Amino acid sequence: MKCKNLTALYYRTSLISMLFNLVLFSLICVCFAISQNNNYFYYGVLLTFIVLFPFISYFLYKFIYYQLIKLTDIQEVRLQNVIHGRSKKFVGFSITLKVDGLKMKRGTKHIFTTSAGKLCVSDFKEKDVLVGYNKKTDEVVVIGLEGEE
Repeated sequence: MKCKNLTALYYRTSLISMLFNLVLFSLICVCFAISQNNNYFYYGVLLTFIVLFPFISYFLYKFIYYQLIKLTDIQEVRLQNVIHGRSKKFVGFSITLKVDGLKMKRGTKHIFTTSAGKLCVSDFKEKDVLVGYNKKTDEVVVIGLEGEE
């Protein structure tokens, strides 16, 4: 499924990562149980599922939410000011929007990585992007680079 914006892409990538971890850890539990010649492997699989299920549910919910979000004001802005959050690995951008003739300063979600990756901050800094604004939830969502499909 094609992501409608970069925030949905971030949550889809995280969801796929969690599902991969679930399968990987389940296989490790099965292999360990077979090597130990016992039938208790399903406890390990169940424990893995219990630990990862909240994360999988959260990322699935957020992915669906950002796929279906209604953006009222779509405009082109330049991403310049980087905002650092609690984690040094993920950052967002501070942008100025014009909504109903008023200038507003808002921040994007902290979905951009400081290391290599599809959403690397260096690929977006000082670039023109399309952003959408949802008045109801007061959220800014980066749709993508200007001129890119």
